[in-house]
Amino acid sequence: MTDGARRRRIRVLRAMRPRDRFARASFVLAVVALLAAGSGLCSADEPLGSARRIANLRHFLVEIVPYPLQEAASSESSGNMPGPSWEVAARWVGQQLERAGPALGVTLALSVAAACLAGLGGVFLAAFGRRAGGPAGSGAGARLVSVGLRALPEYVWAFFLVALFGPSAWPVILALALHNAGVLGRLGAETADDLEPRTLQALEELGARPSSVFAFGVLPQVLGRWLLFFFYRWETCVREATVMGLLGVVSLGYWIEDARARRHLDEMVFLVASAALLVVLGDLISERVRRRVQS
Repeated sequence: MTDGARRRRIRVLRAMRPRDRFARASFVLAVVALLAAGSGLCSADEPLGSARRIANLRHFLVEIVPYPLQEAASSESSGNMPGPSWEVAARWVGQQLERAGPALGVTLALSVAAACLAGLGGVFLAAFGRRAGGPAGSGAGARLVSVGLRALPEYVWAFFLVALFGPSAWPVILALALHNAGVLGRLGAETADDLEPRTLQALEELGARPSSVFAFGVLPQVLGRWLLFFFYRWETCVREATVMGLLGVVSLGYWIEDARARRHLDEMVFLVASAALLVVLGDLISERVRRRVQS
């Protein structure tokens, strides 16, 4: 087929493709709403490219450079001869790690404890929340519980639990566990409902109880997908445990707020980057575990 014939064929196929007017109208309305919202915000506030905003950006880019490096650059420009910049930077990083290291450990411990509790609760809710094959009359109740748990944000749960337990690690762990148990329960139940029903029906016809059907028929088929959901929610727990350090738990969030209050933007950015690296590490672990399970 020549290039001209191929192009004509492509134009014919393009003209024959199915078209959904509702989808197109929805896209146009979304674009119009976005432009209207953007214009409204811009009219209510100064433009993004204003002189004040540009000055703030320049100030931020300067302030995130570690202060010892800024002082070394100033000394070098004035004629003094400080040590090499990499030695100054290494000392600064070491000082930050002395404080960020324990905070990273606390953040990791909070997120792991919350994710494990959420995983157990999610499996329980998914087992009872399946539309087919669960214990009689339990599906609607389990789904309602899942909705209730995830309807309240982690911060609202945390405020309630702080009033109950006081400022400690438990409000953070339980707040994250309750919310994410509802999310995992819903995702797990929906995944189980999408399975091919013939295998599960064969187990039921052999006289297997609902718990046995779930353990030996559902779990082996959905384990890889559930691990994906679990590790994704664990990454969410890492982020939220970092932020919930504002409640007084000495996690990364506590020191991030401390650095912000002292206007030490270099330390704040370093701590935020440490939290991001922790999430990246979790993603790598998640990928390896899921590959091992699926192999």
